[in-house]
Amino acid sequence: MMFQLSSNRPLLILALCTVALTAAWAVSFAVYKATPPRYSLVYDGAYYVYNNSVGNEWVHELWVDGKALEPGRDYPITITGSSALSVTARSTELDNIPDVGTASANIPIRQLAREPLTINVRVRENRGRYAGNLAEWQHRLSIHTNRDGLQRTRTLFNLSLIASAATIFMYLSHKRKNAEPHGTARR
Repeated sequence: MMFQLSSNRPLLILALCTVALTAAWAVSFAVYKATPPRYSLVYDGAYYVYNNSVGNEWVHELWVDGKALEPGRDYPITITGSSALSVTARSTELDNIPDVGTASANIPIRQLAREPLTINVRVRENRGRYAGNLAEWQHRLSIHTNRDGLQRTRTLFNLSLIASAATIFMYLSHKRKNAEPHGTARR
């Protein structure tokens, strides 16, 4: 028996929905691929490495190309093939005579896109009975990538897969239901 779409309207509707979802996914995927990613710098903060009695109250700062970055905030940037960043980190122990340590690095943006930058800053106690002792802090800077539409593309793809599976299931159920019993002949 030949399968007739006119006799099974729900199957036709489901098949058309599958085609529409697949087309929507294809368009969404094409737009996603054509949209360049957006990049942002994120200062992840300063992390304790060791402190040999230098102090307990600290202020940590990081500058990229002369601009101060706050921990946890996104700072949009543009990446080009030869771009490099000048990064300076400073840790300051707060007391009457502050102890200060700084470190700097120049890093190609492409390298930073592959792995986060860590800058170790050492601070030496300058006076008192612990004079000469060291503290070390690790400042971390990373690049986050954001591509608009990724979640929408994944959702449409998953919906098209579900609709395709439902169409196949309904088709097979319809075919089994309308199949002639074994051993009977058509007249």
